[in-house]
Formats: sequence, C-alpha cells, structure tokens
Amino acid sequence: MTKNKMYYVFRLMLVVATQISWVLLLLAFSIHLFDVTISSMLVFTVFLCSLLPLLYGNVQEEITVLKHAWHKL
Repeated sequence: MTKNKMYYVFRLMLVVATQISWVLLLLAFSIHLFDVTISSMLVFTVFLCSLLPLLYGNVQEEITVLKHAWHKL
C-alpha cells in the first residue's frame, strides 16, 4: 500500500473510531446512569483523541479528504 493510500485509510479509521466511541460513550453512561467509571472515562478519552484531527485541522479540509478517500478506496 502506498503512503498516500495509508493516509486515507488512517483518516477513515479515525472517523469510524469517532462514531464507535460516541455509541460506546452513550451506552456506558446509560448503563451506569451517569456514574463516572473507569470504562466510561476510557471511552471518553478515545473519543477525544479521535477528534484531535478535527480540532487542529479545518473541518472543510477533513470533509474533502474523506471524499477523496472514499473515491480512492
């Protein structure tokens, strides 16, 4: 796999990780009734780490990269 294609795959994986962490975070809070546990804090940390590219980059750039990644894969 070329370096460019690996970059697109990495960006797509970040978006998928963001969506999965949202679901896990909501499940953790609903099961424990907003009780802060280690598992929910870990899921929240994963969610924040997956949002770092969006926080430091331009959101429009992220959307453009993902469109190109979708067509290249």
